[in-house]
Amino acid sequence: MRDIAAKVGLLAGSVYHYYPAKENLFLAVQKEGFRQIIERVERATGTATDPWTRLELACAEHIHSVVLGDPISRITAIGLFAIHEEALQRRLKRDHDRYEKIFRKLIAELPLVPSVDRSLLRLTLFGAMNWTLVWYGPARKSPAAIAENLIATLRSGTSVGPRKSRRAR
Repeated sequence: MRDIAAKVGLLAGSVYHYYPAKENLFLAVQKEGFRQIIERVERATGTATDPWTRLELACAEHIHSVVLGDPISRITAIGLFAIHEEALQRRLKRDHDRYEKIFRKLIAELPLVPSVDRSLLRLTLFGAMNWTLVWYGPARKSPAAIAENLIATLRSGTSVGPRKSRRAR
């Protein structure tokens, strides 16, 4: 807390006036991060009509937040797959669920073969997107290119109907 106070030009005690405990500060950062990523994903997917394109655009925003986002975005993205103590998880649940609801809806709209478990598909997708934080480097592909490849790979094994890449549309 002293380091944070020094960075913003406050006395350490002043930070505690706004955030009585470190947990409160962490939760405030998470809440703002969720607000930002939800806004970006909704903006990115808002004009697209093809369900696969919408999912790809949402994934690109998520991956961008994980690997290239500002510090708040990165902390929030890391928090999506971090395991916190139970009391903290309960306090994060509302924002976390609101974000996951976007992906549930996107996946619900996909034309998938009946045998695909949409819940497992969503969890697999989040796992793949969040793991980019571990291996991503600046010389690698862009978040949009990673999302395009990820969705093309998922689509090839789960979709019904013709498969066109986004570039071909």
